[in-house]
Amino acid sequence: CLKESSEASRDAWCRRRFLAAPAVKAASRVLKQLRDQLDAEVYVPEAPPPRDKARTEALDTLATAFCVANCAIRDATRRCFRAVRHRVDVFVHPSSVLHGRNPAPDALVYASSVQTTKLFLRGVLAVDAAALPRLCPRLFATGLG
Repeated sequence: CLKESSEASRDAWCRRRFLAAPAVKAASRVLKQLRDQLDAEVYVPEAPPPRDKARTEALDTLATAFCVANCAIRDATRRCFRAVRHRVDVFVHPSSVLHGRNPAPDALVYASSVQTTKLFLRGVLAVDAAALPRLCPRLFATGLG
């Protein structure tokens, strides 16, 4: 269980899943606050569903589906990503856990972009590039992908 783990093993767990440990800790605190508030008022939570690979893949697909308009495909020849919708070169923000990953993911979805010396992506999530045309066929059918 993540609660019973040491700090080092929690950080390793986050790295294996390409998550920022401080963000996970913050999300965990918010989740605890929500549970405490709901328990104190009216909500009686049921036992959480068991975690399994199919559920994790379904959540990844859901996250990808919501953000598919903000996706970027890796361009190995130029060592960057190419935004599908805007057709511009983009780079993973240096503060991201995906920055400098070797090998880089084939595709990502992102929450926002920041223009400095380059166009950097923030709030990135590595996704399966093969799933993108299935989740947003119109975007890829027009030849933008």
